[in-house]
Amino acid sequence: MRQALSITLGCVAALSLSNNAWAINCDEIMKMVDYNTPNTVILNMMKDGKKDFKSKDVKCLTRKKAPQAIIDQAKAYVSENKASAEPAAAPERTMESVKDFGSQGKELKDLPERGGASSGQPDEIRSARNKLKAKKPLTASYILHDLIQEDKYPENRAEINYYMGRSLEALKLYHVAQHYYLNVIKEGPANQFFTPALPRLVKIARHTGDESDLRRIVAKLPPKFYPRKAKNHLHYLLGVRYYQKGQLSKALDSFSKVTDKSVLFLKARYFEGVIHNQREKLKSAVGAFGDVYSEANRIEQSRDAREALLIEELKDLSFLSRGSVYYSVERFSEARTFFDKVDRNSRYWPETLFRDAWATFMLGELDVTLGKILTVESPYFDQEEFIPEAQVLKSLTYLYLCNYPKVESIIEKFENKYIPMRKEIKSFIAQYTTDEGKKLYDQAWTTYFEDSDTPLESTLPKALFHRVMRNTELSGVARHLKIMDEELSIIDLQKPKWRDSVGPTLKKIIEKDQLMFHKRAGRRFLKELAAQDETLKQLLNQANFIKIDLKEAQKDDFERKAANIDSSKLQSKFLVDFATSANLIYWPFNGEFWADELGYYSIIEDSSCK
Repeated sequence: MRQALSITLGCVAALSLSNNAWAINCDEIMKMVDYNTPNTVILNMMKDGKKDFKSKDVKCLTRKKAPQAIIDQAKAYVSENKASAEPAAAPERTMESVKDFGSQGKELKDLPERGGASSGQPDEIRSARNKLKAKKPLTASYILHDLIQEDKYPENRAEINYYMGRSLEALKLYHVAQHYYLNVIKEGPANQFFTPALPRLVKIARHTGDESDLRRIVAKLPPKFYPRKAKNHLHYLLGVRYYQKGQLSKALDSFSKVTDKSVLFLKARYFEGVIHNQREKLKSAVGAFGDVYSEANRIEQSRDAREALLIEELKDLSFLSRGSVYYSVERFSEARTFFDKVDRNSRYWPETLFRDAWATFMLGELDVTLGKILTVESPYFDQEEFIPEAQVLKSLTYLYLCNYPKVESIIEKFENKYIPMRKEIKSFIAQYTTDEGKKLYDQAWTTYFEDSDTPLESTLPKALFHRVMRNTELSGVARHLKIMDEELSIIDLQKPKWRDSVGPTLKKIIEKDQLMFHKRAGRRFLKELAAQDETLKQLLNQANFIKIDLKEAQKDDFERKAANIDSSKLQSKFLVDFATSANLIYWPFNGEFWADELGYYSIIEDSSCK
């Protein structure tokens, strides 16, 4: 009786569905199966609602162990639905946009494909890849943007983000390209596109000068997952990370893995020299710094101007560092030999002049010391170089010459100039030490580095900010912020259809990241400013010690003069004789600086010590 009833109900249902094309789902099918409804009846009912079948219905029928004929029919309808749906969607995403967006950029021949051409890659992804390869990154990014927004193929998410990154990189939108590459990295090393994405991030970091995101990756990614094309850069950054944490042995191990085919080999070798110097292995330090120079000459010409400049700067640093090592062991003449090798056009030359001035001071060549300081203080450098240490050495030199009024004048000017600076720095940093202040790190950057309606009255000279920006991490973030501004303009210049569809998403990414990068820049700026404050604190303390020595020297001088009332009559007999080289021609200094005279000044001062 139950079987007859079920057949009757099935026939009624079949008639109803046939007339209205009513959809039937997995649960309804399984109810009919439970009532022993014949498969032929169920299949007829499924036929009328076939357009509504989806993959989830097949999974449900399989899980609930429906008859195989019903499962096979459901699969067929799903495949049929996909085949009929895809051609309709293609014109919207590809064909129409091909008419709107022309070719640009260069043909890309190194695009990886997921599992090869026969891997079941969705047509839209394959179409975008082909457009990208055919120098149509606007069209490719237009297609991929929709797929990302809809999250249409979650199993292909890494692949879609990778091709989106390549498309935007081809459009010179490096920051937003980096955003999509980072999305690929977040999927982990197991995904196929992790390996090609990481070298793209390295390439972008070289362009922006900002390695902050790469450093975050290095902090979490084991070296065994470093792709071959990114190994040198990542091992170098890992070495820097270990060095900053004080793990010097691990740092040396990481630096040793940077091959000599990379310009980073020079930087790694330089760091090795620094570490050897810290460990007081001076012979090894000098050897490492020497290798930097010799290897720099061996490396073939770099691919771009910035890399060429880096190589030249590393050469100069190798000389500066070797000279400093010899200075530390009181071999001052040898130190001077290496200081003299630093190129006069190098940005490190003013710093080298100052260190050379200390070497001549230790050798007793006080006329040369004062001449070197005169060059450092010249108008050629006063806007670019912040070297307050030079004033301390200058006052110390005049103290040794017993020119006490000069010492007093230098110290007074030094304190009048740098005490207000230190007060401003300390007050500024204090604003950002609280929990609320830390949320406003972005303002710490914009206060000094971006235009404001209310200009800040500051005692801090331009040269100090130049010194702060020598911090490569900070300067990298600053350059990256500038690139973001440029990319907003690039987006606005694209064709309207792309600009008004893809553009808003990319602008939203940039604007969100601008705030994050402003905070990143502010945090690093405050850290560097605190380092400058510590330097000024130490220099002001040294100035106080010089004042104490000055008082003692003046007291001794007064006592000596009181005991030898007629000594002033004999003073001319005891003037210090500064020897001059017979190989040079000397002109008196008239207060006017000339570029070819810089570094060659000697200030002949009479000593009143006797």
